[in-house]
Amino acid sequence: VDLAINHSFFGIEKTSKSQRDKLRKIARKYIHETVSTELDSQLKSMGISGYHIENVTQEINKTSDLNKAGITKDNYEKIKTYVYRHGTKGQVINILDFELSHTKNIVTMLYETLDYHSCGVANYFLRPIHRFDNNTLINIYNTIDRNLRQSFHSGMISETKSLETSEWALARIYEIQNNQRLLNAIKLKKNIRINFKFFIFFLTIFLPPLK
Repeated sequence: VDLAINHSFFGIEKTSKSQRDKLRKIARKYIHETVSTELDSQLKSMGISGYHIENVTQEINKTSDLNKAGITKDNYEKIKTYVYRHGTKGQVINILDFELSHTKNIVTMLYETLDYHSCGVANYFLRPIHRFDNNTLINIYNTIDRNLRQSFHSGMISETKSLETSEWALARIYEIQNNQRLLNAIKLKKNIRINFKFFIFFLTIFLPPLK
């Protein structure tokens, strides 16, 4: 479940870098101290039992390699969920590298993470805020291709499968990038229509009628 709280709820009007850092701290404190308590109370009032609410804060160094940041099988799912929703593009590439280098079936893992219906690379770039530039595309493809070659050399997949999957992944990454551009274009078109309608409304209200 994603919980979205508008910054105006905390009396913050602008979201500059310093304000975003402040907002994260305030929001975390509010969720830990207020929301979790209210959630517990509501669940109990509904007669629900046998659950446990635990406030967890996962700190991730934005510039570090996630492998060196202490990622393990125990905390992997928490880090993955955070990164594919709110992480930087560098973190996404690092978590993708970790996933592909630790899976027993790299082909299945690629199909999952490049699909929009899973919490992975495709879903991350479905959000317009995460711009899918060409440098990111190249870095993601190189990460995928390198891990496919490693899987081939370790005997996990055949050379043919490695090459076929690499070609498919490249085409799929381009498709994801183009889909984001299309979504941004649709959003821009909607904004243009809204602004035009407002302009017409403005004219009908404030301009005198033609005689």
